[in-house]
Amino acid sequence: MTRDEALEFLRAHQPMPADETLDRETIDAYDEARKLFRADPDPECVPLFLNSFGEGSGFGIYQVVDEVIAKHPPSTVVPALLDSLTSPHPSVRHWSARIAVEFQDARLLEPLAALLADDLEDIRVAAVDALSQLGAPEAISAVRRHAEVETSPEVLEAIEDALSL
Repeated sequence: MTRDEALEFLRAHQPMPADETLDRETIDAYDEARKLFRADPDPECVPLFLNSFGEGSGFGIYQVVDEVIAKHPPSTVVPALLDSLTSPHPSVRHWSARIAVEFQDARLLEPLAALLADDLEDIRVAAVDALSQLGAPEAISAVRRHAEVETSPEVLEAIEDALSL
């Protein structure tokens, strides 16, 4: 797979199919693109990867996309995260919040805090984790305020862990 083929593949999969309909050929091509851009970073792939996450785990491949993203500076990643954290696709919001943990940038505060109101527990947990890593007093305040209205035991446990750091 060439750089141009990998970028075209990613453009065509925004996001990837859900795991239930994901075939081996498609996930193998995705993983090939991931390996290519891990070895040879290209800033053009960052927003494409951040908006590529389909429902599920991509058979374990989505968990290692952060290796590609980590090859890029915050000046490339944060603007792409600002977009992907507000995606209409829950899977994109979820994985983007997980990746945001590694990027302590105050610009991420607002979109991450907004995810605390998401309908999906996994997204709220990821948002709590990312906010707790920002290190900004406003981020911790947002987590504390959300603790007053949160009802999910899983999210409340994440909040308790975040506030004990």
